[in-house]
Amino acid sequence: MKRKASTSVYEAQSEQGNVLLKSLKKSVSDFIVENEESRAKSKSRRSIGIDPTEDCWVKYRERLESYTVSSKLNKPKEISPSACAKHGWRLSGDDFLTCDECQTVLCTSVPAITNTSTRLWNSFIRNIQRKLTDAHDNACSFRTNKGLNLYSTYDIVDRYNQLKQKGVTPVPLAPDVIDAKYLEDFHLDDEFCLVSAICGWMPSQKEYAERMDCVLCGRSLCLLVFSNENRLNLLEQHHSFCPIIDKDLPLWKTCVEQYPTRKKNSGPVSANISRVKHMLKSLFKK
Repeated sequence: MKRKASTSVYEAQSEQGNVLLKSLKKSVSDFIVENEESRAKSKSRRSIGIDPTEDCWVKYRERLESYTVSSKLNKPKEISPSACAKHGWRLSGDDFLTCDECQTVLCTSVPAITNTSTRLWNSFIRNIQRKLTDAHDNACSFRTNKGLNLYSTYDIVDRYNQLKQKGVTPVPLAPDVIDAKYLEDFHLDDEFCLVSAICGWMPSQKEYAERMDCVLCGRSLCLLVFSNENRLNLLEQHHSFCPIIDKDLPLWKTCVEQYPTRKKNSGPVSANISRVKHMLKSLFKK
């Protein structure tokens, strides 16, 4: 009788273990699928490129500063200073760029649009845009990657905290630059710092509380010139080629609209991790 009872207990425990194992496998499978889907969605939002270290962005800003006022105004966004600097190019002469790493020289001269057809002019632009990657030496890192990942610099909450910590001087803002529905998602109390962070501004690199910088277009903004009579529009202060205010896909809007989504994306994955941990404890408990 004891042997039969022992056998029954063993079979019951074995069956329970099999059920737990099946549930565990399903939870692990669900976790993998959801994690891959989350990564795929994240990649589809923006071209990934390399994740920038602080040193990468120092060099990017140095390259950006090499471009003259005329070079910033006369080029379309496809070959703008930010697009060229992102791929390792600095201005080395009129319409000539040099790669920081492989020292290749690239000519970016295009005919005046008034002297050629629109179709031919667009062909020139596309050719130069392609060469921003292809003209590098085969061993150059800027040829094998997609350039700096501009999207990865756009952590709105981190920017907000930096602006708060720096004690940036608040000034009157132009009304309705950023829709109030976007501000509500963040639940942060300093409206000036939040709107500044959403619009892509960071504390000045030169330690001035009355200045803010945009690391993507190189614009430096003095806050002291603004008042109730001259309110600050934070989007209009960027250079026209800045990806933050791109006419087709403004980076600020892409990032602020994805903020609630990113917060929610961690939910299912975290829940699955908790479920797996609970099952492992049940399976291996003494």
